[in-house]
Amino acid sequence: MAMNKKSRRRLVALQRILIAGILLFSVSLSVILMFRDRLSLLLVSNVQTELLDITRQNSMYVDGKIAGIFSSMEYVARDLAWSRDGIARRVRYLTEVNNFTRVGAVDIYGRGLDGPDIRMTDFPGIKLSLRGERKVVYTKRTAFDNLNAIVFSVPIQMSGSVMGSVYGILDVDALKSMFNFSAFDGNDESFIIDAEGRMFVQARKWELARYMDGYLAGWQQPDAPPELVSLYTKVRQNRYGVERITMPDGSQYYLACRPLSSVSDLYVLDVIPTYVVQERITGILNSVTMILGAMLLLLLGGYGYSEWRQMKSQEKIYDLAYSDALTGLGNMEKYKLDMLELVRKNQLKELAVIVVNIRGMKAINDFMGYKYGNMVLQLVADRLRDGCRESESVYRGNSDMFYLMWQGTDRSELYKRLMELLDGITDVYARQEGSKLYLTAGVYIVRLEDFISEEEEHKQEIASSVEGYLNINAMPVDYGVALDLDESWPMDVAGNARLAGKQIVQQNCNAVSFFDEKVVKKMKQEKALEDGFQAAMDNGEFVVYFQPKYDVRGNSPVLSGAEALVRWISPEHGFLPPYIFLPLFERDGNMEIMDRHVFELVCRQLADWRREGRQLVPVSVNVSRRNIAQGRRFVDGMEKTMARYGIDKELIELEVLENDASVDEDTLITFLRAIKSSGFRIAMDDFGSGYSSLGLLYGMPIDCLKLDKGLFDGWQEDMPDSDTSLVRHIIQVAHETGRVVVAEGIEQKYQVELLRRFQCDYIQGYYFCKPIPADEFAEFMEKERL
Repeated sequence: MAMNKKSRRRLVALQRILIAGILLFSVSLSVILMFRDRLSLLLVSNVQTELLDITRQNSMYVDGKIAGIFSSMEYVARDLAWSRDGIARRVRYLTEVNNFTRVGAVDIYGRGLDGPDIRMTDFPGIKLSLRGERKVVYTKRTAFDNLNAIVFSVPIQMSGSVMGSVYGILDVDALKSMFNFSAFDGNDESFIIDAEGRMFVQARKWELARYMDGYLAGWQQPDAPPELVSLYTKVRQNRYGVERITMPDGSQYYLACRPLSSVSDLYVLDVIPTYVVQERITGILNSVTMILGAMLLLLLGGYGYSEWRQMKSQEKIYDLAYSDALTGLGNMEKYKLDMLELVRKNQLKELAVIVVNIRGMKAINDFMGYKYGNMVLQLVADRLRDGCRESESVYRGNSDMFYLMWQGTDRSELYKRLMELLDGITDVYARQEGSKLYLTAGVYIVRLEDFISEEEEHKQEIASSVEGYLNINAMPVDYGVALDLDESWPMDVAGNARLAGKQIVQQNCNAVSFFDEKVVKKMKQEKALEDGFQAAMDNGEFVVYFQPKYDVRGNSPVLSGAEALVRWISPEHGFLPPYIFLPLFERDGNMEIMDRHVFELVCRQLADWRREGRQLVPVSVNVSRRNIAQGRRFVDGMEKTMARYGIDKELIELEVLENDASVDEDTLITFLRAIKSSGFRIAMDDFGSGYSSLGLLYGMPIDCLKLDKGLFDGWQEDMPDSDTSLVRHIIQVAHETGRVVVAEGIEQKYQVELLRRFQCDYIQGYYFCKPIPADEFAEFMEKERL
């Protein structure tokens, strides 16, 4: 696939982060713009408040200075009330302390007590002070010159009576020494103006004062700006105010004005250019915007980090759920997801599912250790991954199984690719480890038509019977059919590939096998038989048949025994001969249980016949390789069973296979000796069908040789003696070593005659009787005894 799911998840996460960032930026930008507007208004209001506060402080400062002047003048007035001596000295004191332009004292009639004798009673302030009030007034001129001045006057009193007044004239320019304020980093300017708008005192900027003097004085003109009129209206009503005005040249200023409480008709005016305020507001807004931007970036970064952590967490969970921890390959859950995804996208037209298995992996783990076994698994996983083309995948199943999904359905090409891949793995392992590693591969070619639902097949049958074609589109795929596909379907496909691999029987080589319906059907049937073993045991479906054995050493054959042969009578599968199910039980381990079960059935049957008063004959019972490997333990179990039913050992003969290559000679001899020492008779079954030599007879404690049917299948009625010499010599050697001989599978009269001539001891086969159930064999014994 062009983009795996992990990449798609990362892309989706990045898309979410990008979308969230855009939304967050858009919303935040709108909020910031709204906030900036509101904050700007708030800051303007704050600046106006701050400007009024500066004006209040300035006016308070000037009023404080005036209060100090009054304090010095009252001190002089008290001295003059007691003595008029030293008036000149006291006047100089007031001049020095308060920087007065003129200082003097007058009597109750306004005549000067010091200085020029001019009447001062016409001055409003002095008139009020002669009435007992201290007063400060602004006047445009004095009696001495045309001087804009402030006149301070304090009454001279003694015992409650006014005796005169002390006055001082302060030029308004002298106020500059007490009016040098600075705010807004020196960008503001403070003035004192009168009620007509004329400017009397400027703190620092003479040019600004001159420029604004004429403008402010025109507040009563018809074309005066309404902001200016509003400001003067407020302050003339002894209230403070602040306004934003635009000058004729387009420049703008904030003006804040407040009346002096100590002097009538004089006002403190503070002026600041609007650009200064705007710079401050812009600086604050920019700082706030930067802070909000930083918070936005942090928020976006936090969201992105959260998404990244969540993506990583999801990837970790995904890896745990869909990845193999050892090899890094996808696991079987991932295989199922990918397979169903291919179905959904209609990409299953040319697909092969392959199961690769490592031969002898259990032995590698047992003898080399699991760490070494893991190294082998990783090596195979890496090579299989490298062997995949684009859009092909490899997965790890249970233990040593790997699953491949390859494109293509051409068997010859798939076989060639797989053999080259498996041989490459073997070569790499041989170079690294110095030994061989062999693998098998089972291949199943996916064909969607194999999974058409039964309902769909019925619809197709109806469609085919109608003239034309009935197009049934139950599923959006090109096949136009409803497919019986669910979550178990991928595992069914993988199961078919595994079954194909199980068909391989070669050892010590790499092998590839394709799914064969007939072989798999047989395997499924065998699996059904294996799975039904325990139920068959519980239901008593396994029964014992008996095949008579005749002594042919006399003039006429005599019934001398029988062989117990198990049969499976299944309600589901019917009558099953032993060659169908016994090899399966040998393979899956159930033969060990079967041997013990048959042995008990034989003992039970012998006990029943004895209880019925029948004359018994010895019965031969087969022992499989698994029980041979148990040795003494199996023998002890047989003895306990025989003791429970009261069966003598003379009635039981044990048969072991001559061609059991799974049991080594030493184990077999040890087992035979254990049986022999317990008093059992021993027969070697199917002698002549395997790889053993007559030399084995000298080392094995056996009592009887049972010659395999295959030794007689090639016999003919008129054959030369050379064709029968092998059997004749085997019988001769057996007799010479003290054994008796039983010929199995005898079906023809001439075979019987030849064997009697060769002095064979016993014959067993269809010529005398086929295997029969226990009740029939009981009647057969009675008949033969008559």
